[in-house]
Amino acid sequence: MTREEFKKLEEICKRAWRGLAVSGNGEKPKYLGKYEEDCPACELSKRASEASGKFVGGFNCRYCPVTAWRRKADGGERGVCIYTGELFNDWAYGPAGGKRKAAALKISKLNWSWLKIYEKVEKP
Repeated sequence: MTREEFKKLEEICKRAWRGLAVSGNGEKPKYLGKYEEDCPACELSKRASEASGKFVGGFNCRYCPVTAWRRKADGGERGVCIYTGELFNDWAYGPAGGKRKAAALKISKLNWSWLKIYEKVEKP
């Protein structure tokens, strides 16, 4: 994957979250269905995990492109974004309405950052 492809994947993800912030929908858009967990970030994390050779058959959030979640996964956890108190948890399991929309908007603004291992990943 090139940095340009990385940026395109980031934009796909952020565009989806901006849309969810407007709609308040509790389900991700169908066009994200081709990605692991319906999430471009999870798909990239999975592919990077496989490229590392350490997590074959699974994936690990230490390769998540979302910087804040990757930093929380230093022990190799999976699914740090769904922990209680995380924005994704607020969106997915919180009440419909303003709080869900606010969480989606905040997710759309989370910083993505490049890892060298992404160069070994085939574009999703």
